[in-house]
Amino acid sequence: MNEHEKNLDHLAAKYSQEMVEVIGKYVKGDDKKVEAAQADTLYTKALGVLQEHGLYAMTLYLLYRSGNQLGADTKQYNNAEELVATQTMGLLWRMLGEDDLAELNVKPEQSIGWDVLNERKHKDAILSHFSDHLCASDLGRLLFVKELFAQTLTYARYHARALRE
Repeated sequence: MNEHEKNLDHLAAKYSQEMVEVIGKYVKGDDKKVEAAQADTLYTKALGVLQEHGLYAMTLYLLYRSGNQLGADTKQYNNAEELVATQTMGLLWRMLGEDDLAELNVKPEQSIGWDVLNERKHKDAILSHFSDHLCASDLGRLLFVKELFAQTLTYARYHARALRE
């Protein structure tokens, strides 16, 4: 196992654990919680888009599904899908800034928390980074990030399935 594969698995496990923390959080209406099955569905769909259409398409999919709500108060989000998509994109974005990936030069120029991710200017910055910096860069870097995200979403799916009641 080379150094990138080791980092890949460690980061994928770490971030997938953070992704499933959204399960059980309340969204609009005090009686609606994010269920494990809902999170699993979004992770599965995002993974499918990533595998079939690529990194940029998955980014567009998650940003589209995230809606336009802002803030860390999960009760502001209209439904579970918006909250899960917002948090997932935010975590994937943050993952790119990890020290373990420094030599790949994939770190975003700006830090964007998931609580403000849905501002138009932040969505534009994310799309610009993915199109100009990752998708237009060398193929090895692009494939590494794609594999890292695929592994993370796969682990998140299994975490969510393990948490189903």
